Amino acid sequence: MDYAQNFYLQPTSIQSNSNKNQTSHNIQQFRLQKNSNLPLSTSSTTTTAIDIIQINLAKSKVATTHLEKLASEININHFLVQEPYVKEGKIAGVPRKWHQWLSSNNKAGIISLPSTNNPIFICSITNLTAIKIQTITGPVNLISAYSSPYSELQDTA
Repeated sequence: MDYAQNFYLQPTSIQSNSNKNQTSHNIQQFRLQKNSNLPLSTSSTTTTAIDIIQINLAKSKVATTHLEKLASEININHFLVQEPYVKEGKIAGVPRKWHQWLSSNNKAGIISLPSTNNPIFICSITNLTAIKIQTITGPVNLISAYSSPYSELQDTA
């Protein structure tokens, strides 16, 4: 018998003030949880979690370098970023030991902390980048995408 895996995405909003400039950034933090409360499970209370922050950095060097402080304050595994500060084809201002991937136009990126177990690059196109991570309960794809507020909407009907 095949059991579907149930994942719960619990968003919370964090208000972050960056140092002396008092620049305010709206950050979305997500906890992707899987509850193993399935028939044949060895434990009815086993829960695993991946902590993810999604943020538009507005090409700001200050906001991008603030990610390291944010990661040290709260338990984060991954950052899904839009409009990061990019220099020479890399997200500038983050520690070198952090893994990072960028879309081909540098508008969307994923940053994984070293605590992540061997992330695998899937693809990078114009406004999107994707990786696969292995969790206790199986593989999970993380996708960071950018959608410009100035682009025309397409009719999907």
